Amino acid sequence: MLIIPTFLGVYTLLMTKTRGAIIGVLIGGVLLAALLYSIKKNNVKKTVLMILVSLAIVGCIGAVTVQSFHRSYDYERVLLLKSSYAMWEDHKLYGVGFRHWAREYPNYISPAAREPDLTIPHNVIASFFDETGIIGGFGFLLLVFGTLIILGRRIQQNPHNIYYQAAFWAFVALMCHGMVDTGITNRNALQSISAILGMAFASDNSRKL
Repeated sequence: MLIIPTFLGVYTLLMTKTRGAIIGVLIGGVLLAALLYSIKKNNVKKTVLMILVSLAIVGCIGAVTVQSFHRSYDYERVLLLKSSYAMWEDHKLYGVGFRHWAREYPNYISPAAREPDLTIPHNVIASFFDETGIIGGFGFLLLVFGTLIILGRRIQQNPHNIYYQAAFWAFVALMCHGMVDTGITNRNALQSISAILGMAFASDNSRKL
């Protein structure tokens, strides 16, 4: 029953040529498969090797298809990261204020930039460090890795609960996409991942009841 909607979903994703989302889905699948393999075989060395080989394959696929997914604004993203780093250097502890990146960007824009009216750095980590400084930036990283660790442990405790697996995969994919776009700072994305996480934890509680 799920084959047709899954195929259509994958086909639609590929047709959008949204590189961050595609790579995120691939990496999320690799990490989930490695985690499940580790639980089943209880062999850390083989798991690490499996992850490295799988990521290498993903990298090769990306290298082969890079021309098809090339965008004219790719170099603009590099300039954005440089400007974001310069902004953070001047506001390391507290940042420029949440949602104030666009206001400060004209002061740090590169002379080579061709899109002066951008409102986000297209990188969630850069966004949090620029807008909320070290305090908010490390808080965001704690949220990300803490969520992954909690989900990993829940999968280990409940290896047959597919809701935790789906949540893990979706969360990894969203975080990867956030490296080149808005990611979790997008309202719709935040609501979606919150719903997915909520269903995962609720499924475990309902099963216990």
